[in-house]
Amino acid sequence: MSAWPARLARRIAALVPAPLAAPESRALWRQRRGVLVALLLLAGVSLAWQGLAITFGIFASALFTGLLTYLGVLVPLWLYAKWRADEEWLEEQLGRSEEIGLVDGPQLPEQDDA
Repeated sequence: MSAWPARLARRIAALVPAPLAAPESRALWRQRRGVLVALLLLAGVSLAWQGLAITFGIFASALFTGLLTYLGVLVPLWLYAKWRADEEWLEEQLGRSEEIGLVDGPQLPEQDDA
């Protein structure tokens, strides 16, 4: 494996000192991968629609409808689970901040407009 992905990750980590969201659990990772795979399949079915419709007939429509239904159910469930994980992580981080007295955040110096 080349070293550029690791260097890029280190540079991004240096630019973003704190995570923007909760660390992803195994279950959330699987759900996100499922959404991405279903979206890629939907894109492939859409691009090859004419050939699929001629070859498979009504089964192509069933595949398209099934993918839309799968995404319609999985995406809201994943978004809700991700939102809950982020909220719990944020509460944990705020609790840690309260323990060490950083609830108000860093104090920035006043700037003159003159």
